[in-house]
Amino acid sequence: MAAARDRAAAKDPRCGRAPALTRSARTVAEGSNAAELDEARRFPLCRPDPLRRLFEFVALGSVEVRSLEAPTRFAGFDEYWEPFLGGQGPAPGYVASLSGTQREALRARLEQTLPRDSDGGIPLTARAWAVRARKPQ
Repeated sequence: MAAARDRAAAKDPRCGRAPALTRSARTVAEGSNAAELDEARRFPLCRPDPLRRLFEFVALGSVEVRSLEAPTRFAGFDEYWEPFLGGQGPAPGYVASLSGTQREALRARLEQTLPRDSDGGIPLTARAWAVRARKPQ
């Protein structure tokens, strides 16, 4: 189940961009602050129920929340890993904060655990949340 969740949310740019990275970081970095940087935890509105409650709180009606998903594919691990080296955003910032040894251990762990297709590509699903609501009459 966790592997399927990682595939579904691993590249969501706004909401939990890298759950696989967070879990792997906890494994390889003793005393890691990866959990504190987990985007799904830091941005709780990036889940359907909190989004729905927010729209209901501001008195909108007929609130519908659904995921918008698109298949993504990385040609190989380097194409997946390279954006994490830029230092911009929570996940890349976390990777930049690691020692060289920790960063290499994280890289190796991710490379072992991400799904692969028959030619070595990494198929993932990008997800964003959409909300539709109506202003009461």
